[in-house]
Amino acid sequence: MSIGRNTIIECTGHLQFLGKGLKVGNNTGLGSDNFYGCAGGIEIGEDSIIGNFVSFHAENHNFADPDKPIRLQGVNHQGISVGKDCWIGARTTFARTHQ
Repeated sequence: MSIGRNTIIECTGHLQFLGKGLKVGNNTGLGSDNFYGCAGGIEIGEDSIIGNFVSFHAENHNFADPDKPIRLQGVNHQGISVGKDCWIGARTTFARTHQ
């Protein structure tokens, strides 16, 4: 596995919830300047290539109640899974939402 320069791996966005982390398969390349927000867990299969400036956000704000400020609605932790032998192009963003 290789990790490009300037890559950020953030395993938790909140001290009350320790994140699920990042799992990366063998022979996988993670490009430069990427962001991995792993609170909800991120899995990337073997033999995959992740381009540069890619971001993963496995934690997101809840927004179901329009009468309540979004900052008071909490967050959800939906995992992101990339299969084996995948190519993710530059500047792709993965964000999980669940309502």
